[in-house]
Amino acid sequence: MPKVFANAQVAHVWAQLTQNDGRSHNGNASFEGRVFYSYSTPIAHIVDSPARGNVVLVTSESFSATTNGKHKPAVRSAVRYRYFSVPALLLPAHTSRGWSSSNFVSVEHQHAANLAHFRAIYDAALLSARRCSDARVDGHIQHASRAVHDAAEYSAAFELPAPVYDTHTDYAAVRAFRAEREARNNTPAKVAARERAAANREAREAAATARAIAENATALDDWRAGLRRWLPFEVRHDAKGGALIRIDGDVLQTSLGAEVPLSHAIRIFEVVRRCKEAGEAWERNSASPAHRVGHFSVDAINADGSFIAGCHRFNWPEVERAAIAAGVFQAD
Repeated sequence: MPKVFANAQVAHVWAQLTQNDGRSHNGNASFEGRVFYSYSTPIAHIVDSPARGNVVLVTSESFSATTNGKHKPAVRSAVRYRYFSVPALLLPAHTSRGWSSSNFVSVEHQHAANLAHFRAIYDAALLSARRCSDARVDGHIQHASRAVHDAAEYSAAFELPAPVYDTHTDYAAVRAFRAEREARNNTPAKVAARERAAANREAREAAATARAIAENATALDDWRAGLRRWLPFEVRHDAKGGALIRIDGDVLQTSLGAEVPLSHAIRIFEVVRRCKEAGEAWERNSASPAHRVGHFSVDAINADGSFIAGCHRFNWPEVERAAIAAGVFQAD
């Protein structure tokens, strides 16, 4: 029988229990008997339970990204048996590679550790249900219920005394705690305090927005005057999402960092104005002459005077302002 397999195949061969050992091509995943290894660490064990036959114990401990993200999921997807995520794997007294602290404690102690693990999950879920937002309460309650179910299944498989969970009382306590907390948090004084805090926060945000607008207005003026190279992101477009324009000598520059010869741009301004005055749109195609502007071509001109060139859209008010600045159009 072959003993070296593709990474994705190792867990499937192990789960069939048809051969005693095997490994992946790189040796990172392997098995001996019923124990599956990630590198040299046992992470899963197929155990013959008294009541359920074969069950799989997968380690609940966290290891490397490869172990957690590849080997453990591969084990879970390969097995057709009931599996439990637990800290103690009920390993044989001596594994041929590696070792685990569970080798040095009795089976009874390992069962106790696994049942305590389910209890810890249950308690943590209830604690989270007390503290979380309303939208997440049911999810934490369901997580707690799964821990109760797993504990009962595990106990039945190994014929252990079933642990007692008073879920009715515990879940009711969570709801009561949340209701009491809500009542405490909704006294008139606290509601008023939250409203004041919200008003203060809105005032601070409004003041910050006003400051940003003032600073950005100055930045735009400075950019148009050639005093700064780049614009803040917030003011790189006009109100309709179009690019902004400035003239620097014989070059036209845009707020997105492109530049073209001013003489080319002036020619396009005249074409755009004629389209707007005629109320006609234009679109580049095989039958239309191309309108080149620097390294770019105009793709479309709309009847409202806006036009598209490459990744830029320019709206008429900005085109008109730039054309007036260039002395092409007369100011009204």
